[in-house]
Amino acid sequence: MNKKLKRTQKKSKKGGAGTPEIPHMSDMPYGATGEVLDPLLESMDCKSRVQWCMANKGYCDDEKIQNMYIKPCKAQTQVFKENMSDILQFLDPKSIAALSSVNKSRKKQFLQSDIQEKHIIPGKLMAKNNRTIEAIIQQNTDDFIDIPLYDFYFNSNYEFGDYLEEILLWSAENDPIRPDFPWRQIVNIVIISYATDMDRIRWFDINMDLADFFEEFSKPPFPTYFSHSRNINRFTTCLKRTRQRMMILIRRANLQVRPMEYLMVFQRSLDALLIGSQLTQDFVSHKMDSILANVKYSDSDDYDLDDY
Repeated sequence: MNKKLKRTQKKSKKGGAGTPEIPHMSDMPYGATGEVLDPLLESMDCKSRVQWCMANKGYCDDEKIQNMYIKPCKAQTQVFKENMSDILQFLDPKSIAALSSVNKSRKKQFLQSDIQEKHIIPGKLMAKNNRTIEAIIQQNTDDFIDIPLYDFYFNSNYEFGDYLEEILLWSAENDPIRPDFPWRQIVNIVIISYATDMDRIRWFDINMDLADFFEEFSKPPFPTYFSHSRNINRFTTCLKRTRQRMMILIRRANLQVRPMEYLMVFQRSLDALLIGSQLTQDFVSHKMDSILANVKYSDSDDYDLDDY
């Protein structure tokens, strides 16, 4: 095999069969073009055909090759471009990520703002939701027993639903997502979703004390309902059902909320259930500042430093 042929052949991957050897046109026996190349081109995907055409410039201008192998590929590309959003809605986040990295042209397509908002960012947020759910299950609230954060959550008279409503509305003041975001309606939907799907867990009630909720994650002893993996799975399933119900109720209410946005709201609700998250720390600071701001001092509170 001469050097020219070696240069134009695609190397096989280690441990695999690799791509079929595709000889350059100058190395093909006279009269054997169709007999050898047609089966090869037919077996190749569109990407391989393009690579072969680049190595065999001129031959792909042949009308037969164009009609049989090149134009169908171009047609597939055009169909994907025109229907990309519709196609992506049927793919899971992992498949979308794989598709977005096929080539530079595809990466550029996936950088479009509408594709990012509809498919890429929601997939990333969904993955972040799932990681936070896992962190909630694994948290040890006793790790915060020596700091004011712990005292706030374990010595308050909050009901779970009231707390969730207040912390979400407070977060909306700091980061409203967008000026016309329907926060009040969305928060009501969040509460309904938690009340409906988390209630499948025997120890949970939307009106339970917030301290009782976090006590379930206090160690030692490790809660008995988490002693078997199926119970952990049940807690995870209920939170994911809560997320799904939230999406359904938002659509039924005909609220103009994008998937990216309601996943951001659900993420905040999850952060509120994670002692030590940035959201809970900032919220406690806010509550303590409010309490101190309302403290009134009388003249009788004055003291002389010389007395000490």
